[in-house]
Amino acid sequence: MSRDAAALPPRFEARGALSEATSPRVVAALDRETGRRVVLKIAGGPGSEETLALRKEFRLLASLDHASIVKARDFGVTPDGRAWFSTDEVDGPDLAAFAREHAPLENLSALADVAHALAYVHSRGIVHGDVKPQNVRVLGERAVLLDFGLAFARGEEVAGIRGTPAYLAPEILRGGVPDRRADLYALGVTFYEALTGVLPTAGRDLGGVLRFHLEEDVPVASRVAPGLPSRLDRILSQLMERDPAARTPSARALLDDLGRDFGLVRGSTWDSRPELLTPPFSGRVELLGRFTQALRHAAEGSGKAIVVLGPEGAGKSRLLAEWRVLAQSEGALVVEARAVAEDRTPYRPVLDVLSALTRRGGSAGAPARAALARVARLAATDVEAPPISRLTEESSRLALFDGVLSALEATRRAEAGERPLVVLVDDLHLVDRATAALLSFLFKAAESRPIVVAAAAEPSPPPEPGGGPSEALAPIEDLSLPPWTLGPLSEAETVSAAAGALGRRQLPEELARLVYQETQGWPGGLVALLEQLVERRVVAHRDGQLVVDAELYRRPGRAGPAAGRADARLAALPPERLELLAALSVVPADLTFELALRLSPVAAPEPPGAPGRVASALSDALGALARAGLLVQRELAGETVWEFPLARTREQLAASLPDERRRALHDAAAEWFEGRLEARADLLPAAALHALRGSDPERAIRLGLLAGARAERLFAYDQAARSYEGVLEFLDLAGRTGEKAAVRERLGDVHFRAGNWRRALAAYHFLLKELGARPDANEPSVRRQAALLTFKIGMIRLRRDDVEAARALFDRAEGELGTVGTAEERARLLDASARARLERGDVDGAEAKARTALELAGPELPDDLRSLLLGTLGSVAFLRGDAVLAEERLESALEAARRSERNDLVRRALSSLAAVLARTGRWDESEAMEQECLEEAERSRDLWGITASLGNLATLQCGRGDYAAARAGLERALEIHRRLGAPLGQAQASVGLGTCDEVLGRWDDAEESFRLALDVVGDAPSRVAVDARRALGNLLRKRGDLDRAERSLFETLDAARGTGEPPLVAAVLLPVALLERDRERLDEARRHLDQVLETLAESGAADGLGRALVESAELAFRAGDVARCEKEAAEASEIASRLGDRHTQARILALEARVAHQSRRPLDADRLFEESARALSAIGAVYDLGRCYYEWGVRTLEKARAAARLGTAARLFERIGALRELERTRGVLERIATKAAAETAGPAPLGLGVIGLYEVSRIVNSTRDLSAVLEDIVDLALRRLNAERGMILLGDPVTGRLSVRVARNLKTGREDEAEAISRSVVERVVADGRSVSSADARVDPRFSGRESIHAHSIVSFLCVPLLVKERASGAIYVDHRNAPRLFSEGDRAFLEAFADLAAVAIENARLVEELLEARLRLSVENESLKANLGRGWNLDALVGSSESASRIKATLPRAAAGPVTVLIRGESGTGKNLVARILHALSPRAQGPFIQFNCAALPETLAESELFGHEKGSFTGADRKKPGRFELAQGGTIFLDEIGKTSLGIQAKLLRVVEDKEFERVGGTQTLKCDAKIVAATNLDLEAAIRANEFREDLFYRLNVVPIELPPLRSRLEDLPALVEHFVVKLSRDFGADPRRVEPEVLELFARYPWPGNIRELEATLHRALVLCPKERLGPEDFSWILDSPLLLAGRPLVPRPPAPFGHEPPVDPDYFEARMSGLERELIERALAEAGGRIREATRRLGLARNTLKAKMAKYGLRGQEEGSAP
Repeated sequence: MSRDAAALPPRFEARGALSEATSPRVVAALDRETGRRVVLKIAGGPGSEETLALRKEFRLLASLDHASIVKARDFGVTPDGRAWFSTDEVDGPDLAAFAREHAPLENLSALADVAHALAYVHSRGIVHGDVKPQNVRVLGERAVLLDFGLAFARGEEVAGIRGTPAYLAPEILRGGVPDRRADLYALGVTFYEALTGVLPTAGRDLGGVLRFHLEEDVPVASRVAPGLPSRLDRILSQLMERDPAARTPSARALLDDLGRDFGLVRGSTWDSRPELLTPPFSGRVELLGRFTQALRHAAEGSGKAIVVLGPEGAGKSRLLAEWRVLAQSEGALVVEARAVAEDRTPYRPVLDVLSALTRRGGSAGAPARAALARVARLAATDVEAPPISRLTEESSRLALFDGVLSALEATRRAEAGERPLVVLVDDLHLVDRATAALLSFLFKAAESRPIVVAAAAEPSPPPEPGGGPSEALAPIEDLSLPPWTLGPLSEAETVSAAAGALGRRQLPEELARLVYQETQGWPGGLVALLEQLVERRVVAHRDGQLVVDAELYRRPGRAGPAAGRADARLAALPPERLELLAALSVVPADLTFELALRLSPVAAPEPPGAPGRVASALSDALGALARAGLLVQRELAGETVWEFPLARTREQLAASLPDERRRALHDAAAEWFEGRLEARADLLPAAALHALRGSDPERAIRLGLLAGARAERLFAYDQAARSYEGVLEFLDLAGRTGEKAAVRERLGDVHFRAGNWRRALAAYHFLLKELGARPDANEPSVRRQAALLTFKIGMIRLRRDDVEAARALFDRAEGELGTVGTAEERARLLDASARARLERGDVDGAEAKARTALELAGPELPDDLRSLLLGTLGSVAFLRGDAVLAEERLESALEAARRSERNDLVRRALSSLAAVLARTGRWDESEAMEQECLEEAERSRDLWGITASLGNLATLQCGRGDYAAARAGLERALEIHRRLGAPLGQAQASVGLGTCDEVLGRWDDAEESFRLALDVVGDAPSRVAVDARRALGNLLRKRGDLDRAERSLFETLDAARGTGEPPLVAAVLLPVALLERDRERLDEARRHLDQVLETLAESGAADGLGRALVESAELAFRAGDVARCEKEAAEASEIASRLGDRHTQARILALEARVAHQSRRPLDADRLFEESARALSAIGAVYDLGRCYYEWGVRTLEKARAAARLGTAARLFERIGALRELERTRGVLERIATKAAAETAGPAPLGLGVIGLYEVSRIVNSTRDLSAVLEDIVDLALRRLNAERGMILLGDPVTGRLSVRVARNLKTGREDEAEAISRSVVERVVADGRSVSSADARVDPRFSGRESIHAHSIVSFLCVPLLVKERASGAIYVDHRNAPRLFSEGDRAFLEAFADLAAVAIENARLVEELLEARLRLSVENESLKANLGRGWNLDALVGSSESASRIKATLPRAAAGPVTVLIRGESGTGKNLVARILHALSPRAQGPFIQFNCAALPETLAESELFGHEKGSFTGADRKKPGRFELAQGGTIFLDEIGKTSLGIQAKLLRVVEDKEFERVGGTQTLKCDAKIVAATNLDLEAAIRANEFREDLFYRLNVVPIELPPLRSRLEDLPALVEHFVVKLSRDFGADPRRVEPEVLELFARYPWPGNIRELEATLHRALVLCPKERLGPEDFSWILDSPLLLAGRPLVPRPPAPFGHEPPVDPDYFEARMSGLERELIERALAEAGGRIREATRRLGLARNTLKAKMAKYGLRGQEEGSAP
């Protein structure tokens, strides 16, 4: 036994070995978790083959559900990798032993059971492979088939001979493929042995056994055992036929033989009713696949939370069961829970899971026991209720939740190692809000852990008229999870499930049609229907076949599936059992046998005597009710409980009881539960539930108060409120009205804590009114209570932002307490008031209240209150910038907190004091205090405290330059905030993470974090939103995207100024100043930086001041103010040294190196640069390290070393994506290389030279578009002249205004670019037509007064005109900011010669570009005019006068009037294109083009080119520039059809066009403006696409400015007559004929048809009828395809058709054959098109037809579909 125990998982206790095999071992065991006796198969080692074999057997057994097949329970893998699975223990003899003790007829009953089992197994396509007496055990009256270790599926390849030789079929021995007949042969041998007591092969060796099977006849059984009936000889001999073809063909045929010959099958008289089995799991393939994927991700550490939503009977519980098997077979640890209606125990499903885990052996149950003990301690009702403080309670609540999570994780690690944990919760819709909050916590935690939490629920019911959602139950929407919807099964899946339930592979066609028509694919309805069909003998066995009497089903009196099988079963119960069941229905949960025994005499009194007989009778009754499916039995908290499978059935039964009987039952239940409270305190909610529904007021009040207090302590405020409300009713009944005030106040407090302000106010106001009406209203105690209530009402007003009302209430409460309250009460009220005011920013008011409280209480003030008041005063001093006073007060607050021994106050004081010390630069002390806070928060599981300490520590670590450590802490904080569902905390942690990643060079991750923060906080103005936008703008600046950075930063600056917080404004102004510096606007940069320095100096923020001083010093250096640079660098160095800020110190070293170099101290400069680089490398500050190497490289005289240092800088900039810095660095490297080559080759010749001529001729002779030509020209000029910056400016042919067309190493080419460099120089060159250059503009007298020259540090420049026909059309400009005398006369000669030739190429390219654009625009305008010609695109084109049509007509003029975007939504065919054209026609842009684009018609790459255009050469085949649809729509309207089918990449680009009205062509750099009205349309559910991450939410909101919803035609049937008349007239006019008349019956027919194709289908239907019908009037018979459609709604027949009686058809003739086949073919094609969503390609795949064949048939039947890529 010890060996067995040592090998088992800790969950099991060994009871004995059942096999001697070493692997897998079979052990009888006790499952500690469920208390169930099981048989355990466990592998001997972690070998993969054994694991696969056991997994296969478990999955196979788990898929079977039959009374005569052993039930599989659980599968798992031990931490050392050994697989195991358990089955129920069948505690009975094997078949051979049973047969020796029983008569032949009883043995035949066992034979029938095994035959039933085999029939079921074979119907599922499985062969057992090892039928023998040892694998059949008999328990009671039932034989059970065991051991499926050798089973295999039909078609599975089986290697070698497997099985027990004495029972092997001959075909197996011959090497044949075994099938079900091999099982029947083995069954024959098994029963031959059982009935005769002798094996046919007894006494033979293996060779003899094989010869017998292959060659010898079977001895006649009745001769071997003379007492056997001779009729058995035929049955046994047929089973044991050597030829499989002559053998009994199936187990079902064997059952027919047994029934016919013996009349007994399974112990009852054989009849024609088929055995009804559990339907096999059918369909749901997608959900199984998604769950499997979730398991894989969980195994990698990224879990998943899943909510499956479906109505009752959708198969949710069955799906969870399948997921359980799937997860267990993959080695996951699976725990299950189920919510029960009206269960008042908080967190009951999760506590049940923990309770089950506690019963596991070894260390596995310890974490769960600890978690339950924590819950028990928290729920202790003798603990005084805490004061109202939602923050404190939230921390305690989250600590409780975290303890549950930790227990689950610890159990997972102990049992499953690194494999995932799967938590399955059924009936989630029944949980209360407290349980929903805990599950929501687990849902969020799963995302970052190897955990999958899956729950099944019914949709929340709609609120009743005049009422809101249920207060007690938590709506599924509260969980904020997109559900996995469970819809009905398809027809094929439904029929397959029904066939499996009847033990068949297929159903007769008539039965299949009946099953689907009646159930519509809902699994619950399927089971109910099959039960009816079998019970009423609609389905029966005849001659081995299923036959259907559908006429019998249609007889009156049948109950449809909707009535539910439970109602039918209730009606069939004997009266005494129905009465018992009704008595038990008063207990929603925890119904044990003992409680049922207590209730049964109440329900049906019996005469005294023999209680054992009553218990026995009750046991039989419960068993019968369970077999009828009216009760279910499960293990809970170590004992067996009974539950109603359907809450609705229990509620109906309870409601049917007379009130007096129901109350008596509740009294009995309350008494029983109360008697168990000493041993099971967790039963208190159940005891209170029954007491409050009973008739004993004293018990109800006592237990109700206890349960309410317990629920409060567990934060289950809804449950507490219900208990207190019940107590209030009983206080009236008991005449104890004097106690109601205290209970009502507790009720108000409960609502306060839950945040139910309205209910809390109602309770408090009611109580105030009640107190005021009392005779003793002026008594001090009553006035004191009223004052405290007034204060609580003030707190609610404050939280609802009614500040003035709150202050008035506070003052009133304080004044009243001043006369009737104690000093301590007044002080506590003042403290709460002070803290509330501080939260709202009322610093003066908070200080006044706190000071008054301190003076009022004097030296007797309790330490906890003293700590709170001093902390408030310390925070006030801190906010006012008085750090010394703040430190003094907070230190006193800390001392008082330590004396009070309240850890939460200690943490609060420590954290506040640490913030003060950090602000004043005492980082070591601050870090020590924050570390102490963190450790204390960890001990108490205070998740809010943990995140606060992690964030504060990260701030300190970033200040020291330890970004890696800060990042680790922030990642943890972010994970906790996600678990808590705290968006503000997530945003703050994300900004911190992004800041660390920015410094560490992970700029993509940093941008993602900043954007995540903005997504979380949304558009609401807040400090964290400002921080995120500031950080994102600064990152864009570093990336070189200065335009976007400028927009972002200036918008953020406006938002910061709106907060009124100077430090926040300074934080944004700093990157704004750096942006101005990068823009070369040094004066603006200086102004902003001075303001930053002033603000930071006033606030005392030492860390921020030090870093701002570095930026100011660098700006002073660039401006040439070396003295200021050195002064500010020294100040920054002193601050950084004091704080230990390594990052700032490293940057100061680089700045000092630049100063040293300018002071001609090159050795000092090299040393300082080297020290800076070493320090920055140690920190990991990639961007600053790159800048250090760049500045070092450009100041290095030796070219090789300079190139090496610049190369290092370039690699660093390239790695992080600092494109602006990278381009500048590469430019310097190229100049170094070019100069070196020039020095080696000697002086260069004047003019173009051979290489120059070649390159110029290539440009001149190219036919590329203008942009490409310009880029080549400027690139060649920079390369040949070694210039740093360059640009080409061209004049507008009409206005002559110069504009930058291409630029290098400047900004991005905006209109003000030329002006920022030197506009006067360029204008002079263009005006005079002569070149201008300067060797050193700083000392050139010609430019001494030019501010732009000096402001932009221009040293050398050269500007030459572009002359065309002796007129300057523009200029080429190049310069350098560091190198004097760079451009020689040769350079000037080259650039002038080059410019003359380049001007020709520019002019040619411009002319070609203008010609192409003009041609394309003319084509578009012609097409638009043709489309509009003769069409009345106005409101009259929208036919109909229904309410929806009128609403649309009223909306269209307003939507068309302005430039707003419009989103048209509606099903396919509702007229979205028409509405878009009307919008264009009504708009001021009606004379402009109307451009339509189907977003679903092209793949992403082609769609981008079509929408935005492309430049020549941007991709293969782009042989010329092409304007996109947005360009062509300039001045008009662009209609984006099927917008919902665009890719996420296109959506991102569309968002920019919609938001900023600008875009670039594919492959282009020039930003183009969009001047077009944007109208979009879709037939998709965009909200669902957003939840599935298939459509961008931000784009949706930008498009949905004016939404227009087009209703389907079936919703506006009142418009049908007008639409029909419109289309008849229109189509007749197109035919050149007079309009025909339409009979009224046609409109009636149309009203019954659902029109899936909407108005488009209506038009096509009328078109077809007008073409095919020669008559002047159209009647219903002219629309035969609609009359024959299965979509036509039921109603009176419009065309008389003689109904054929059921089961009888007219005689077959060619006409009848053609009609029936055509109808069937049409129906199948319609179904295939419907299932394929109208897509012809998908329908051809489903039908197996060629596309042309299907299209021909569709034309024949007048059906329409959708080609791939076409608009629906």
